[in-house]
Amino acid sequence: MMNDVLDQVLYDNGINKYYCDFIDRIDAVMIGRNIVADLKIKGTYKENSATWHEYFHIQTCPINLIEAPELLQKKYETIAEHKTAEQCLPLDTLIELYEYNARSLEDYSEALELDTEYIGKTLMQYQSIYGYNHRHGEYMIHSFVPFSIEKME
Repeated sequence: MMNDVLDQVLYDNGINKYYCDFIDRIDAVMIGRNIVADLKIKGTYKENSATWHEYFHIQTCPINLIEAPELLQKKYETIAEHKTAEQCLPLDTLIELYEYNARSLEDYSEALELDTEYIGKTLMQYQSIYGYNHRHGEYMIHSFVPFSIEKME
């Protein structure tokens, strides 16, 4: 599901994806309008997470981050992380999956075709943005880490 959506988004935006064997701990990079992913993550949920992240770098970052000052690197990393979270793991989707008995990172990972590390990182990001006891529509999200929610009457 997520893989098909991602492939279509890349195609619609004229973005190519390639693979190579990275030596370092890099999952993917953007080079112009291309995404290059590590062969070691090809076909995994981690590839989906990394590709979405790089896609949002292409959409939002007007500079070459490798040569940019550290402060700008952090700024554009944060922007890409927020955009990726909004696209891949919006609050409505978290709530919907919770209603369908998703309770663990693995449950969310399987349903969204994203890796557990990314989902955990996103939940921590939401915790820092929304804090505790965040009201979202008819739901109260008590905590993002661990994820705790209840429907308000």
